[in-house]
Amino acid sequence: MSKTLWIAGAGVGLTWTSCFGTEINSVADGSVAVSSVVIANGTALDQTADISFSIMGTTGSSGSPYIAFYLMPLNQDGTTYGDGTVSGTSEPGSNYLVGNVFVPLSLTSAALLGSITGIVLPPGSFKFVVGNQTGNSFASSGNAIKYRTYDTNLAG
Repeated sequence: MSKTLWIAGAGVGLTWTSCFGTEINSVADGSVAVSSVVIANGTALDQTADISFSIMGTTGSSGSPYIAFYLMPLNQDGTTYGDGTVSGTSEPGSNYLVGNVFVPLSLTSAALLGSITGIVLPPGSFKFVVGNQTGNSFASSGNAIKYRTYDTNLAG
């Protein structure tokens, strides 16, 4: 009897690796941060990734505060990621959304921790984007967003 198993990806594998630099510090509410880290998946061809994050200084606010994560693939022109319009307060289109994490209204200035799992990866280069809709700015330091890659294997 065969079964499908997870295996470490050929890229970063199961080692949590930063997918953002300091651009995630002090992201204002209603703004986005485009990663400075380009993830090259043209050789590894990993199929799946998870994101794990720790955002400092976030507190619950009224409404439905959340953090959004997007994946922006490199286009055929070799320079543009996604639709090329993402910056400042301009969020990517919903077709690039890989997940939202809602901020508990009871959260009081602690780190917001969470994960987005099972993100389907493109067979080429891409960047992640994070959107801040928490009602607060991210802290000026101490924030981390990391990713890991994995694939499936048919074991006999």
